[in-house]
Amino acid sequence: MSSWLLLHQGYGGHGHGQHAALDQHDPQLAARKVCDGCGNVYKHAQSLWKHRRFECGKEPSFCCPYCSLRFKRAAHLRRHVGTVHQGFPMPSTSASTSASS
Repeated sequence: MSSWLLLHQGYGGHGHGQHAALDQHDPQLAARKVCDGCGNVYKHAQSLWKHRRFECGKEPSFCCPYCSLRFKRAAHLRRHVGTVHQGFPMPSTSASTSASS
């Protein structure tokens, strides 16, 4: 796979498709933060912290009440409902009640 494809594959704030091995090829990537658990790369330390706390190695705990999609972050569930299920009320985003499926 080319370096260009690895640099752009799935990148858009989610960190997917990024690999620390590319740091040697691009000085800008050298400053990025790498998750020790899965290898995802983030530009900001706070993004890596959120990934480790809410996403890495965890099952999605927020379930959409209108379809079968599940999310690892409450904000992603709210965004989904607001864009896909427009006009429906926003669900409670408590993980303990959402994970009951």
